[in-house]
Amino acid sequence: MAGVIALTRYVAGLREWELPDDDAWHRVFLRGLADAIDEIGMAKQRRHIGN
Repeated sequence: MAGVIALTRYVAGLREWELPDDDAWHRVFLRGLADAIDEIGMAKQRRHIGN
């Protein structure tokens, strides 16, 4: 979870000139973020089921 938070804060702190010129960069970022959060949730669920 700490990595997801750090990545989100990093992207939020980028200045406009530091952002990629590609208008679709946010889709790639948000998909990656969603995948990371999903993986965290599944890992927590597996630990909960395993106990």
